[in-house]
Amino acid sequence: MTAPLWTPGTLKQPGDIVRPTSAGAIAAPGLDNPNFDEAVSNDGWSSSGAGSWLIDNSAPVFNGTNSLKLGWTSNPNAQTLRTINDARLAVTPGQVVTMTIYAISDVTGDVARLMPMIRWFSAAAAELDPTKLDLDPTNVAGEARINSSGLTSAAANGVWVQLTVQGVAPAGAATATAGIDATWGDCHWTVDFVTFDYASQVAANNNLYRAVQAAAGFTANTEPDWPTTIGLTVVDNEVTWECVSGNSVTWQAHRILVSGTFEPTWPTVAQGTVPDNTITWTLNPRQVTDPNVPNDSSIVLIAASKVYIGDNDIIDYSATANPLDFSTRDDAGYLPFGLQEYGANPVAAMGLYRGNLAAFNSQGCQIWQVDEDPTQISLLDAVPIPCTYPKSLAPVGDDLVFLSDLGIRSLGVAGAQINLASGGYGRQIDPLVTAAILEAIDNGWTPRGLYWPAQGQYWLFFGSQAFVHTVTGPKAEQRSWARYTFPWVVDDWTILGTSLCLRAGDLVVKMDTAAWLDDQHDDTGSPNLGEDIVSEIQWPALDLGNFGSDKQLVAFDLSITGAADVSFGWDQRALDYDPASGPWTEPYTVDGDTQPGTAVPFDATAPSFSMHLQFANGPTPWKWFASNLYLKDLSQ
Repeated sequence: MTAPLWTPGTLKQPGDIVRPTSAGAIAAPGLDNPNFDEAVSNDGWSSSGAGSWLIDNSAPVFNGTNSLKLGWTSNPNAQTLRTINDARLAVTPGQVVTMTIYAISDVTGDVARLMPMIRWFSAAAAELDPTKLDLDPTNVAGEARINSSGLTSAAANGVWVQLTVQGVAPAGAATATAGIDATWGDCHWTVDFVTFDYASQVAANNNLYRAVQAAAGFTANTEPDWPTTIGLTVVDNEVTWECVSGNSVTWQAHRILVSGTFEPTWPTVAQGTVPDNTITWTLNPRQVTDPNVPNDSSIVLIAASKVYIGDNDIIDYSATANPLDFSTRDDAGYLPFGLQEYGANPVAAMGLYRGNLAAFNSQGCQIWQVDEDPTQISLLDAVPIPCTYPKSLAPVGDDLVFLSDLGIRSLGVAGAQINLASGGYGRQIDPLVTAAILEAIDNGWTPRGLYWPAQGQYWLFFGSQAFVHTVTGPKAEQRSWARYTFPWVVDDWTILGTSLCLRAGDLVVKMDTAAWLDDQHDDTGSPNLGEDIVSEIQWPALDLGNFGSDKQLVAFDLSITGAADVSFGWDQRALDYDPASGPWTEPYTVDGDTQPGTAVPFDATAPSFSMHLQFANGPTPWKWFASNLYLKDLSQ
């Protein structure tokens, strides 16, 4: 049956049953004043040897109100002090005992040592060989050092370090207690929160106590001395308790990890700890410590539940579903990139192509079938298609798009032709892209590619401009290239749901297809919405007849939706559109389609012409379908 704990000043009816607060399932006597929070006159610790020690509430304190200070009142060089707890806890030979302490020093050098130990005693109080701190340096994380004399002061400088000693009671051991040896020179040690973890040899009091007085009565303010023999009674103020046998086990759940009222000061050193009410937090750096991980590579790909990392002439891969493990045999391993075709140069870029891994270098590309089972990984093909821009790769549908030195290419098109110059993907804008590559090299920009699935677009950023390929259907005429320019250099991007978000320094913007206004900022950083987006179409200079001979532009036709300003350039050396100063005609506004048979008269003479359309600013949708120029070759 379930029985409540005894409580002071509580009304108890005849027949009520309680269990003592001093008797749990196992009575476990512990160390005297393990947290150093009792009065100094009853501190529970004794010392021997040279040096000074005291218990007070001055900083640092790890838990509670006080801590043990060693070498704080006087600090001679090379002094040794032995501090032992006054408690003697019953043990039997072979019993496992674990002791834990927290220590901190104020010196960066290795001038002092601290050695916690479990001290064993025989039945005649003779001291046996103690169990000292394990010399394994993993007992203390990070750069902490342990030698035969214990923890060094440099290892605990400015950070609380948890030290754990585990020992087995030797033959002849009857009792045990906690001990701390400390040496110092120009150093202060502070120790706190000493714990002993062991199974007590004291018999458990599993008895219950039933109220047998004639009428209801109140318990006393202090708990009585409970008898342990069945049938005996004890008077508790107005209540008389009779010891009865406990015929069931009672379990009570209670919280053991409760945070404090205020957020603690978090440690910044690996494995550093901080108390927070009943919780002790430890900093876990979550670092990949496997020695087989190539830490100097940024060419990384996730495929088939594994992480693939380009490492010069090989491609390391992790164990399946465990990116921290690059060593487990028959699970982690590497691809021999350098032993295959076009593998004479280091891995420069990797991407996913139809579920396979495409690995590039400056000579070519290898396509690997990847699998969770390493025995199923195999080389499918190798083609002389290079790519050295690892951030430019992006899967687009069932294709892989990337930047080459010749321009933007697709593995599906270029791979079929085995030639970067073949196929139509990206060739339309090759002169613009190759110029952007040179500009990126001069400015230290990294070409960054992405695929925006919600819009069916591949974007390739060069600093403040992006080349955008829109795919609206399977046919070539259903695809188009555009160039976007921004007022700032784009550093990063991400897809948030169906939206594309861009980062430029501390500025983050979201691309909105329904908005036709730029998100500009003034000098104070405040947004200033309202700058209309400018949309332009410009053709290169076209001879449209005999090369170099003058042609007379007589008229033009447009098939468009919306309104556009039309200008013509007559000097192909001036590619930038600037009608205010460059060789461009004044803009002429055309609103909608020109009617068939009623071409717009436009008189101009030049060897070649470049047509420029600038659509009216604002949220009005526009489309371009066709342009017709009517010319007369003056050389004929």
